[in-house]
Amino acid sequence: MLVFLGPLFFTLAGRTEPYFRFADDLKSTLSLSTAWQDREYQGYCLDVVIQTKQEGPEGIERILNVGESVIATPGDGFFKVHLHTLDRERTKRDLTNMGAILSWAEDDLAEQTAQFGKNLKTPAVHIMTDAAGSITRDLARSLGITLLNSYITIGAHSLPETCVDASQLFAAMKAGIRVSTSQASDVERFESYHNTLKLYERVLYLCVGSFYTGNYDSAMKWKGENDPENRMTVIDTGAASGKLGLAVRLVADFSFRVDEPEEVVAFARRTVPKVQEYLFLERLQFLAAGGRMSKTGAFFGDVLRLKPIVSPCPDGVRKMGVVRSTKEQVKFALRHLEQELPKDRKTILLLEYSDNRAWLEEVLKPEIEAKFPLTTVTLQLLSLTSAAHMGPGSWGMALLTDFPKNGNADA
Repeated sequence: MLVFLGPLFFTLAGRTEPYFRFADDLKSTLSLSTAWQDREYQGYCLDVVIQTKQEGPEGIERILNVGESVIATPGDGFFKVHLHTLDRERTKRDLTNMGAILSWAEDDLAEQTAQFGKNLKTPAVHIMTDAAGSITRDLARSLGITLLNSYITIGAHSLPETCVDASQLFAAMKAGIRVSTSQASDVERFESYHNTLKLYERVLYLCVGSFYTGNYDSAMKWKGENDPENRMTVIDTGAASGKLGLAVRLVADFSFRVDEPEEVVAFARRTVPKVQEYLFLERLQFLAAGGRMSKTGAFFGDVLRLKPIVSPCPDGVRKMGVVRSTKEQVKFALRHLEQELPKDRKTILLLEYSDNRAWLEEVLKPEIEAKFPLTTVTLQLLSLTSAAHMGPGSWGMALLTDFPKNGNADA
């Protein structure tokens, strides 16, 4: 709230927004209770949406009794519920008795807390990157990296992209609800840089391409004013979505295998240009809705059933081809993999999905693995800020065409 209200009040007052480090001011007032003890958590953390006609206090009262740490948010004919429970199946039965379950997501609390407390080997340099690089919160946690969010607005609701439910995003786009993206404020970004540098001696920020966002300029502005010892290195990768995501995976892994920060920085500079990405769009209307192309061009393109194939580059998105069917998309993908994947050594390929994971997992992934047995194929959710402009049915593939020296394709 302080991050939000500070800039808001200064803007309303017509005054220059100051940069204030409220976390530092609060630090002396917060401490860990002497009564606290580490304990092993059991059970499940559930996020459920229930369609029900029983709204109001009575409906909320029934939901509050089905578990622990319950948060129930009413909507138009439904409740969005977060809760903890030891008995998952019983809770599911209780909720089903209240109405139809529209969505169900669960986390194992024991596994979640074990992962949170797991000691990772200290990397040579701490990696920071943007969620726009097809990096989820779970993946960032497993890689030991700091993740910076952009925002997605669906109708009247705005959330950090890693907090957006992908299924709800694509359902909204299909229903014609307006979807847009925005960047975090400078205050939020500056606070992230400041806090990360307090936690880690050296930081490498692999930033989404400056053509796509203002993150690089923001980071360099902050660094110029707050990093006299040059502890944070910022690289404008010129990349986004899976191209950035694959590079980050490789650099984060490399950082655990060496001792010198400069080795990691040099590896990153060699690796990023070697990653290629192809994005396959189902329709053009969402590019037009986001202002990425003219509505007239999108209309005629969709009428003619044109499916563009694009690639993010440092100077913008380049059109790599146009096809008319999913079958032709696959032919294009396999032809380029044949040309660009190394034949004599292992490498890695990211397959990025939107609302079509099942097709990629059951059809395309096995076909690629059969044709390229030395390639490790990994499924990854497409960056939602990218997907918000490309639309449902989009998919992509990011690949490393030439693994740099001192790296390891088995990473």
